[in-house]
Amino acid sequence: RPLPRCRPPPDQRTFTSPAIESRLGQLLRRKWRDPELSTLLWNCLPNTLDTTVWQAPSDNDPRTFVSTGDIPAMWLRDSQNQVSPYVRFARSEPNGIGSLLRGLIRRHVDSVLLDPYANSFAFSAADAACNVDAFTLDNTTKLDETQTRVNAMGLGVHQRKWEMDSLSSVLKLGRTYYDATADARPFGQRWLDAIEVIISTFRAMQQPLLPGNFTSVNYTFSTLSREPKDTSAHGIGRAHRWTGMVRTAFLPSDDSPRFPYHIPGNAFAVVELRGAASMLRACCGNASASEVLARDAEALA
Repeated sequence: RPLPRCRPPPDQRTFTSPAIESRLGQLLRRKWRDPELSTLLWNCLPNTLDTTVWQAPSDNDPRTFVSTGDIPAMWLRDSQNQVSPYVRFARSEPNGIGSLLRGLIRRHVDSVLLDPYANSFAFSAADAACNVDAFTLDNTTKLDETQTRVNAMGLGVHQRKWEMDSLSSVLKLGRTYYDATADARPFGQRWLDAIEVIISTFRAMQQPLLPGNFTSVNYTFSTLSREPKDTSAHGIGRAHRWTGMVRTAFLPSDDSPRFPYHIPGNAFAVVELRGAASMLRACCGNASASEVLARDAEALA
């Protein structure tokens, strides 16, 4: 039985890009040795646009929300990867795909400034329909200004699993957009603020975790689960010494790691911190502040 073409009808698609539709048509007009591959392309390439763009930029709100598709929330890592096939079209379609990507960059910045330790975010803090599946039984804490441990599961956060690739994905989205377009519009003061938060969060998670300093840990996470991989040991993970690497509490799979230093995640961070440093010098108006952040990013990398 051949694979069916199963895109939603045009009036039910969440976003339409003439550039993507044109390119898709060009590709499908070619002769395919395996017709099912062309069907997969038809179904898959525009799927993010067809089904997961819950909010596109408008005059009232210049932000984009891209859900995972199976869960009513936006993961930083997932949304960056979901739109990555479209970045090459941003220059030729600045008011379509370009606008969508600029809106997602702004939404990522908002998310980092809301909580840099969270991996996924709700569509709206006030929208119960989008928060119904939020992980409200999770026990996750932080230290407040008085160094008192407080609940950190705030409105707008869907899940608060610290996965270091989430912040690297924010950097990658900005870098790939700028590389494709040379457009500096999304990279204003709030973007600079987000870069500063990302760097400080990475530095905080470089610190060793040894008996005697458990109480000073800024991030904890535990939850009721039958699967050990869904939670952190004692809420803080396993003890570890200083290496210069950044520890993660969870892997990109949302599972807890056996060892805290995830090598691919640290390699990803190195690449994107260096990319952020180059961007800071190339496209940001506040030259002195940008240079300080660029040096911090390079030193951390």
